[in-house]
Amino acid sequence: MSTILQTASTLPGWTCATRRIASPDNPLQFERGGELEDASLTYEVFGPKPPHEAESVVLVCHALTGDSHVARAEHAGEASADPLGRDPARRGWWETIVGPGRAIDTRRHTVVCANVLGGCAGSTGPASVDPSTGVPYGPRFGQVTIGDIVEAQSRLLDAIGVSRPITVLGGSIGGFQALEWALRFPERVRAAGVIAAGTRLDAQGIAFNEVGRAAILADPKFKGGDYPQDDPPSDGLGVARRLAHLTYRSPGSLDRRFGRHRTTNGDRYLVERYLDERAERFAKRFDANSYILLTRAMDTYDAGEGRSLCEALRRFKGDLLTVGFSSDWLFPPHLSLELSHLAKAAGVRTRAELVHSGDGHDAFLLPSDHLSRIVGDFAKGWTR
Repeated sequence: MSTILQTASTLPGWTCATRRIASPDNPLQFERGGELEDASLTYEVFGPKPPHEAESVVLVCHALTGDSHVARAEHAGEASADPLGRDPARRGWWETIVGPGRAIDTRRHTVVCANVLGGCAGSTGPASVDPSTGVPYGPRFGQVTIGDIVEAQSRLLDAIGVSRPITVLGGSIGGFQALEWALRFPERVRAAGVIAAGTRLDAQGIAFNEVGRAAILADPKFKGGDYPQDDPPSDGLGVARRLAHLTYRSPGSLDRRFGRHRTTNGDRYLVERYLDERAERFAKRFDANSYILLTRAMDTYDAGEGRSLCEALRRFKGDLLTVGFSSDWLFPPHLSLELSHLAKAAGVRTRAELVHSGDGHDAFLLPSDHLSRIVGDFAKGWTR
């Protein structure tokens, strides 16, 4: 089951590969029904030692539309794009935090980041071919939950030989994954960092996601989810991205950056062109069915559903970091504080931080000395 399906060019301190995590004799059961008899995750490793030899492994969980490329390969100039089509020199999505000399220092820690189950950047998802039919799963993939995503990650770590307790952290939906790791596998997690997230999404966040999904469903090219990969519902997906991007920023940050300024010929506002560019790039790289699937996973996650959250937190003996951002209106900081209060009441060693920023939800992805210090202390083991 743990065969490496494809291996990328391997540079000093960097590897990209795809690992099988489900097979007919060991299927992956979905929490909400159904199973996968053949599933794989694409992942990247950064650091001084391979995961099975490293004393410190940090699992970084990406946000909604991210992928495994959390940072550039340190020696990327020595190799061309790998067989999976990825360029190791491409800028990673969290290089403000992960890399040599950064808060998560890849000279000391081995970092693992995997594209989520249900994604579209190498891991098995709706755009993958169903081996039983020979056509993409499309809308028949099954509803993935945050629990399913974490279960798949756990299988991946088993397959690559990670046996020691790990540090796990992520932002936004990646923060949900970090929390679920602490609750589901408390014995495997020595520290969990939940950044720009909480125990659940509130009604406003669910509403934004639903409007985005409605835009995709309304695109005539969606065809019930059975669209050809070379002619996807790009218009609907682009509208969904425009809306989502507004939730990632704050009104003040957009006004500071664009104001009411127009393009050179004066026919459009700069903020309109900005959203168009974001939408166009996104529609070229992301799958519409994956977007629907993962936003629903985000909506349906509730850390206290089906279990006593207090009891689950009591079983976690590691360290918990929660970080909220003052201008975040997708995950308002009170959701982060609520989690920290619950954890402290359950006896968990908890550190709660509020970062004052005008950049909204995306502040966790942007350069911040304050956040870097917080995460750096966390990675060093601030309670031990």
